[in-house]
Amino acid sequence: MSRESANPQPDSEDFGPIADTSETAWRDAKVKLEESQRTLLKVVTEVADDKLDTVANSFNVTYSELIQGIIQHDAYHLGQAMIAKTLVAPANGIIA
Repeated sequence: MSRESANPQPDSEDFGPIADTSETAWRDAKVKLEESQRTLLKVVTEVADDKLDTVANSFNVTYSELIQGIIQHDAYHLGQAMIAKTLVAPANGIIA
């Protein structure tokens, strides 16, 4: 399924290009990510078991598939972040 076929979030809900690389901006980004993960966890824990096999209309997949896709998506990006940290940290004198 392409992003175009789903109902994408408004740009204001997405992480945009990194313009500010300060420690404060990094801290704010981590807070925003943690808040979004807490919201996701809350929503997922409130989904009734009998709804998991129901098709989520906006995405044309079941709620179970949607939740699994979100988990896989997050794991993929976490892996990217760890690779970037491993490559960038030593070059900048940071212990990863």
